Amino acid sequence: MKRKKRGLIGKVLLGLLALLKAVLVGIIALIAVCWLLFSGIELLWKAQEYKYYAQEENFVEVTGEVEHLAWNEEEERVAFSLTARPEGFVEATFDIEGDSFYIVADKGGAEHLKVGAVVTFMAAPRYFGDGYIVPAASLTVDGVELLSFEEGYENLLGMYRPFS
Repeated sequence: MKRKKRGLIGKVLLGLLALLKAVLVGIIALIAVCWLLFSGIELLWKAQEYKYYAQEENFVEVTGEVEHLAWNEEEERVAFSLTARPEGFVEATFDIEGDSFYIVADKGGAEHLKVGAVVTFMAAPRYFGDGYIVPAASLTVDGVELLSFEEGYENLLGMYRPFS
């Protein structure tokens, strides 16, 4: 049986296909390495947050007047900003999310937590970077307790526990 000879065009096409395959494999490998790198960094960052929040003595009581408010049921979160930045904090914006969000909502949080309301809550002042919102581990609005520190603190740690 005779072997067919490939012409110049056939050889060029095979070379291009091999080059294309190598480029695609390289791109896929680069994407995988970037994904693993960023996932690892996120895990390390979350572990640092857990280590900090696991120290109950880092939490301080904060009192202030609500200036801005955003309820987001899809994200299971309520964020609020105070009229003044509390001493020791970098920002004046805080949030409550996850199970704690539902506790606040079930206790009538939407009726109590409004712009102009005076809130008291426990939060830890460390700031973990641009865009970071400090979580509140308790919430009392105009004297009505919507989230106890015991419940809120446990829920907060529960959100970080998988990263510890």
